[in-house]
Amino acid sequence: MNLDSIIAKLNKHFANSFKTNQPVTEEEIIKVESELGLYLPDELKLILKFSNGIEEVIKNSKTQELMSISYIIYSINMMLIQTIFYRNNYCLQNCIVFSDDGIGNSFMYNIVNNSVYIYYSIDGELEKYAESIEEYL
Repeated sequence: MNLDSIIAKLNKHFANSFKTNQPVTEEEIIKVESELGLYLPDELKLILKFSNGIEEVIKNSKTQELMSISYIIYSINMMLIQTIFYRNNYCLQNCIVFSDDGIGNSFMYNIVNNSVYIYYSIDGELEKYAESIEEYL
C-alpha cells in the first residue's frame, strides 16, 4: 500500500466527499505506541502521516459549507481513546480501534493476524471484515 493507492481508493469510494487534516508526527505515533504498548501497523502509520484522521463530509445545502458526518479513519487521539475503551470494557487486547460504521460498531485492526475486524456492539460479536486496512478502504 502506498499513498497514491490510498487516495485513489478514497476518491473511488467517497467521490471526493472526504476531508483530510494535518499529518501526525513520528513523535506522536511513538507516544501513542508507547501508551498502548504495541506498534501501529505500517498501513495505519502511512495514513496518519498523510492525515490525522480522514473525515467523510457532505455539503450543507443551505450554506454550502462542508460538514463532517463521520470518520473514515479516526484521528490518532481518537484511536488511543477508543482502543483503551475496548481493552478495558471488552478485553480486546490485541486490537487497535481505528474507525466505526456510524451506528456504534467499531472497526479494529488485529495486530496478531494483521486483519481488520468489526465489533458489533449490539451482540458483542467480533467478525473478520477485511484482510488489510487497504481492503477496508
